[in-house]
Amino acid sequence: KGLVSIDTGKGLSEDLSVITQGLIAISLFNYVLARDMQKQEPKPIFLIIDEAHNIAHYDFVVTILKEARKFGLHLILATQTLAGLLKAAGEEGAVEIKNNTNVKLIMKIIDEQEKKVIVEGVGGLFSGIIAKMIPGLSVGQGFLFLTARPGELIIPKLVQIRESKLDLKEEREPTKGFEPKPNNIP
Repeated sequence: KGLVSIDTGKGLSEDLSVITQGLIAISLFNYVLARDMQKQEPKPIFLIIDEAHNIAHYDFVVTILKEARKFGLHLILATQTLAGLLKAAGEEGAVEIKNNTNVKLIMKIIDEQEKKVIVEGVGGLFSGIIAKMIPGLSVGQGFLFLTARPGELIIPKLVQIRESKLDLKEEREPTKGFEPKPNNIP
């Protein structure tokens, strides 16, 4: 029914922040499983994990990526470095992250190792073009990759992300205008 933002900032303890992130993810996964067992409507829940490399090594991340979508829990992983995320996830976790993330937004990258990981993930006809274009992207530009099934042609879309023009009132009420509609109104 809205947006809940839980800042698990590192503050005094990085370990505590990572444990908190893990507890939130596991709790939401248990909630959607229980909801399914009770035959309740699977309203979508989007769990956004910023700095995802901090928890990528936990088995529950792989489980959520593989299983939670069918129960209405969608995991959004944000990281500054895909190569670092995949390394932190380990071999099995990296495979699952690659296979179970169907939408990827890639912004400007200069680091050669990082670029190599992304280009390998794109593969196919556009990998050479993407490799040349990624370092030259302007602020806010990125490539959006949408995939559905293994072997499908991936056609990247160049996108421009605009800076938010919300005023201070809107920033304090980020869900304003996104309230759920009654069931009888389309």
